[in-house]
Amino acid sequence: MNPSQSITPSTPLLTADGIPLKVSLRRSMRRNKIRAFALIFPTLVFLLIIFIFPIGNLLTRSVDDQLINSQLPLTFKALEQHELQDLPGEEIYETIFFDLTTINKFLIEKNYGEEVDLNDSGWKIRIPKRGPFKESILSISPKWGEIETWLTLKEFVDDAENFEGTKFEEKVVKKRAEFKICSYLTP
Repeated sequence: MNPSQSITPSTPLLTADGIPLKVSLRRSMRRNKIRAFALIFPTLVFLLIIFIFPIGNLLTRSVDDQLINSQLPLTFKALEQHELQDLPGEEIYETIFFDLTTINKFLIEKNYGEEVDLNDSGWKIRIPKRGPFKESILSISPKWGEIETWLTLKEFVDDAENFEGTKFEEKVVKKRAEFKICSYLTP
């Protein structure tokens, strides 16, 4: 072996095309990793869409059930804007009617967080579709004609609106108030 051709630690090994062996090896490994990821990527997307996202959705819905927490959104908004001095007008009764008739369409049977009797169709039968809502609701339950009923509902709304905290805490308090209103309104 010729001493001028001997390999010393300072001279890098070269490939046939003159690129240092380390650089060539890194490029080759990077290409292999990209190719391996490209082969696994469709399977990963499939697993995420078919299994992981639905399981995550079920887990979040089991903790925070939007269906039960916001059953009476129109009533909540109407009471929020109404200054309660005496009994409310026809428009509040109309929003209550609309909310109570749509509750039964969206309730899930055997959901123990609910307080609505699924077998009672009295709300749908005894209240006309086009009003007058106030007289019809008062004929079903005279407690709707008492100011104490409305003051209690207004108190739920005011407590939720006057709560100060983080946005998440305010959202939770508002949902809790909507559920209290629903529980109070339904038999």
